[in-house]
Amino acid sequence: MFTIKYRRDNAALITEAREVCLAKPGSPQYADAVALATEFGLHHPDLIQMFKPEDVPSGGVLNFLRPKQPSCNVLTTERTDSHPGKPIAVLISDTEDATIPGAIGTGYQFVYYGDELYIMNSSGQTVDLINRKSHHKAS
Repeated sequence: MFTIKYRRDNAALITEAREVCLAKPGSPQYADAVALATEFGLHHPDLIQMFKPEDVPSGGVLNFLRPKQPSCNVLTTERTDSHPGKPIAVLISDTEDATIPGAIGTGYQFVYYGDELYIMNSSGQTVDLINRKSHHKAS
């Protein structure tokens, strides 16, 4: 189990996930997540959550990443910042729907310059991060 701490606009969200992928520009996972956001018409994606209506094994939650999935329940939100720029990373992880007991899906949290993200293992050690010190805005 991983603990994820995501900070934005002086607020922090702390959550847990069994599987986590921090996709950065140049990776196929990043390209697929951005293409998925485009498919849903999002110009500045914030969050995409996808849930299968039935609990069918898919070989791991992160294998769930592929466009145009049939029969999925989808939630999308867009950043409301005036100019967030392009995402510097996408956190892909398993997520649960609080309204459907046992429904596990895939969440895509788009991370922008100025956001902070820490992924910690079960011992509390940081295994990956995005913060102001680790990422410099491109000119």
